[in-house]
Amino acid sequence: MAANGVICCVGIIGKKNNPLFLKVYKTVDEEEPLKFHYIAHTALDIIEEKLSNRKNTNQNNDMYLGLLFPTEVFKIYGYITNSDVKLLLIFSGDDYQQVEKDNEIRTVFQQLHSLYIDCICNPFYTFEDKIESTNFESKVYNLVQDYNNQSSQIYRKSKKF
Repeated sequence: MAANGVICCVGIIGKKNNPLFLKVYKTVDEEEPLKFHYIAHTALDIIEEKLSNRKNTNQNNDMYLGLLFPTEVFKIYGYITNSDVKLLLIFSGDDYQQVEKDNEIRTVFQQLHSLYIDCICNPFYTFEDKIESTNFESKVYNLVQDYNNQSSQIYRKSKKF
C-alpha cells in the first residue's frame, strides 16, 4: 500500500456518469484498480447528494466539494466543473489524525481542471469520449508526482520533530 497522504488515483467522470479518465498510481495490488472503479462510482452518489443539498439550501457554487467520504484505506475528494464533469482524487489515508490540506487539494483540482480544459479544447477530441491522450496522461502524471513528492517531503520533515 502507498504512504499516507499521496494521490493513488485520479478520475474524471462525464456528465452522464461515464468514466472519461481513471488512472491508478501508487499501488502494488493487481486487484486494486478495480477497487478504484468501485470507489469512483460510490463517490458519484455522494456528489449527487451534495449537489442536491446545495440547490435546496442556496449555498455557494464553489466547484470544490471537499472530502466526499473516507474509507478504511482511502480518502475521496471531489470537484465539479460548470459542465457537470466530476473530478475525483483518491488519496491513501488511514491516518485520520493528519492535518487536512484543503487548500493544497483545491489547488491540485484547479490544475487538473485546467489540464482537462486544455484536453477538451483539442479540435480532434469529441466531448464525453474517453480521454486517451498520452499528452494529457503525462501531464496528469506529472501533477500527481509533484503533489506526492511535496507531500512526502513534508511528512519526512514532520517526523524529525
